[in-house]
Amino acid sequence: MMHWLLARVLAGGIAGCLMALLLLGILWLAPPPVPKLQAEIPYHAKHQDGIVEKHDLFGLLQAQWVYVDGRPHGPALHHYPNRSVFRELQYVEGKLDGVMREYYQEERMRGGGRRGAFRDARQMYEASRGPLKGEWRYMEGVRDGDYTLYYENEYIKEEGQYRNDKYFGRILKYSKDGQLISERYFQNGAVRQE
Repeated sequence: MMHWLLARVLAGGIAGCLMALLLLGILWLAPPPVPKLQAEIPYHAKHQDGIVEKHDLFGLLQAQWVYVDGRPHGPALHHYPNRSVFRELQYVEGKLDGVMREYYQEERMRGGGRRGAFRDARQMYEASRGPLKGEWRYMEGVRDGDYTLYYENEYIKEEGQYRNDKYFGRILKYSKDGQLISERYFQNGAVRQE
C-alpha cells in the first residue's frame, strides 16, 4: 500500500515538472512582439549610413531603418514574425515626419532575402503587406492631421483628425459593413460639450 502511494506521488510530481517545462518552452518559442513605435530616435553615432536592421533572438527580422548621419532619415519598416510588414514609417532627422501606415498580417510570405534581410531600400519596399489597418500623419514626431482606421475587409472603421497628438474636430466610427455608428466632436483631445 505504501509503495503504491509513493509511486502516485512521484508520478504526479514528474507530470507537474513536465507541464512546467512544456509551458516554459512555449513561452520561450513564442513569436516576439512587434517593435514599439518610436516617434523620435536619438542620435546613434555607431550606426553608419544605410539600412540598419534589428533582429530577434532567433535571427528573424523585426525592424529596419534607413540611417543618414547617424540617425533615421527616410523609410522604416516594422515586421510581423512572418516577415510581412506591420508598420511603415518615414523619419526626418530622427523624428517621425510624414504618413505612417499599419497593416494586418499577411497570411503568406514572399521572399525577403536571407532571414528577411534586405540589401537596398528598393528591395525593402517590395516586402509583402496585408490589408491596410490604419493611416496617420506625423509632423516633427507628433501626430498631426487626418487619420483613417480600416477593418480587415477594407471598410473604414474610424476617421478623423489629430492636432498636436490629440483628437480634434469630428471623429466618425463605422460598423464592419460601413454603417455610421457614432459621430463625436473633440477639442484638445476631449469630447466637446454642446
